[in-house]
Amino acid sequence: MENASKALIMAATILIGVAILSLGVYLFTYFGNYAKDVEDENRANQIAQFNSQFLSYQGKDLTIYDVITLANLAKDYNQSNDYKNNNVKGYIDVNASIIDTDVNVIGSVPPDERYLKGGSANDIAKIKQEKIGEVVTVTENGQEKENYKLKLYHCNVTIDDLTQFVSKIIIQEKKD
Repeated sequence: MENASKALIMAATILIGVAILSLGVYLFTYFGNYAKDVEDENRANQIAQFNSQFLSYQGKDLTIYDVITLANLAKDYNQSNDYKNNNVKGYIDVNASIIDTDVNVIGSVPPDERYLKGGSANDIAKIKQEKIGEVVTVTENGQEKENYKLKLYHCNVTIDDLTQFVSKIIIQEKKD
């Protein structure tokens, strides 16, 4: 009888040990999956935050100032990650074929608002909003220097299927 009670105690101890071990494995797996889910969510938030810098320009009328800002964002990102060419995963390729043949500048950016005809200094915001589509004559020392026509542009942002980051930005002149 004494041996039977010792056998029952040993069996109960083994069962309790297996139950504790199973509980430990379950908790380890549960918390491991939880940590992975949190990490995946953080990664998705980082990707969305990064992409939003570029996607905020898509579908909107852009001035040349917006185009320059967009191109500089991509350039700064490529330089900060030491990406030298578009063969590297993560490189943001900006394709901007916006050379203006009617006026002698690329993108039609007045160099300085104080040279605008009329003698009064106009701020950049006024130039950007009110002068789009109009020919702006820049004068220096009372003589006409150059003519600019502020145009609108639009961009198409491509997201890489593998990395989920922005990989290409195509900027084109908006057709009326």
